[in-house]
Amino acid sequence: MFLAVVDPRGPATVAPTMSATAVFALMLTALLVDYSSFGPDSLRDRAAFLMGLAAVRVGWDGSALDRYTVDTISAWINEAKRTGNTDLAAARTGEVLGVLVCLLAMYCAGCLLPTKASAKLGRYALLAFTPAAGRSGGGSAGSRYRLNWRLWACAWLLGMLADLGGGAIGEATQGFIDLVVRVLTPVPGWLFGVS
Repeated sequence: MFLAVVDPRGPATVAPTMSATAVFALMLTALLVDYSSFGPDSLRDRAAFLMGLAAVRVGWDGSALDRYTVDTISAWINEAKRTGNTDLAAARTGEVLGVLVCLLAMYCAGCLLPTKASAKLGRYALLAFTPAAGRSGGGSAGSRYRLNWRLWACAWLLGMLADLGGGAIGEATQGFIDLVVRVLTPVPGWLFGVS
């Protein structure tokens, strides 16, 4: 697998990251961490999100699923524009999609912040992938084995669509995801001996 690294001073270069086996190993590890409720909610959610984000970014960014997702969301945006006034209809679909990606990145950043940061950042630092009243996402009410659908929706969408965000938030998001990929690239080899 390859990850395109865009240099603002020149054309995109391609840097090797994880093999397909390593991508699946990292994704399955993230799913197991989330499903088995391993560790405290805040740490488990952060670890599962970051591993899932890296796996989606390397394995599915630019894939047919990525194109289908962009086309589907763009169709929803176009439909919403038709129901508004003429000024709303003039909005560029690609730019609206970029704004939505940046807003998703801001939500995810709030979920990743430590709760201690709420003293300075207020309720923004108290955002969480796990609802306060307990985890939702399937299974019976008393089951501790279930997947956190909010976490996985954010990881999938941000992993595939991060390159659509623009401005300072879009650039910071792409830089952060590239850093996460670089940090987590050796993990599958270290854990499972896969390259």
